[in-house]
Amino acid sequence: MHGGLVSWRRPQGSPAPKLYIPHGLYSFAQLYKRIKQAAVHHTLRLDSVDCLVMMQIMEGWEFQFTDGLLTLLGFDDGLRGEWLDCGTYTDDRAANCAGPKMLHIHLDQLSTTAFLWSQMEIHSRLNKKYRRVVNALDSTCAVLCITCIATGAVGTGLLASGIGFMPGLVLEVITSVAGLLDTAGVAVLCRCSARDAKHEAVRVLVTSKLNTVHGHILTVIFPMTSIN
Repeated sequence: MHGGLVSWRRPQGSPAPKLYIPHGLYSFAQLYKRIKQAAVHHTLRLDSVDCLVMMQIMEGWEFQFTDGLLTLLGFDDGLRGEWLDCGTYTDDRAANCAGPKMLHIHLDQLSTTAFLWSQMEIHSRLNKKYRRVVNALDSTCAVLCITCIATGAVGTGLLASGIGFMPGLVLEVITSVAGLLDTAGVAVLCRCSARDAKHEAVRVLVTSKLNTVHGHILTVIFPMTSIN
């Protein structure tokens, strides 16, 4: 809840004391306690069944609430700075205060969600990094494999013919080097693929946990638009 003000006065227009309600999450009991400690000329009651609030202002007094407080408590009466005369007022809808479970969710899940988000960003970044390396190595190994086959076949043919010994020898050396590089590239590719798969699995797991946390928050908050 954003900060709000409660004012009260005699109908004759005497100076109106003001109570500031700081920004925060409040259960109905906490909010009422703050108001009651300063302004004793009214009562608020919460129906535990339908979560409607009944407000009673004692005779000889008027109260004024900021719109945020009235909306939180579920009242349409008194909006836009209107002073409420003495009498009994009933909610137009269920109060929207925070219950104990909602407060726990907000305070406890902030750190959990922040940690999960940071982990998801880290593993997503590493996943993309290794994916780029895997793609580059895959292309390089394919080129080396083709080179190895082509130079090997041509070099063997030249050596076998006896008319191109030196070119054939050079091609065989190229074939050997390409083969070694291809073997090393495949080994590195396997390691990078394994790390890529690991970071992808962690990213999926963290995303699932974030969705679970999000679902728990929604489950707690939306059914609890009123207080237990």
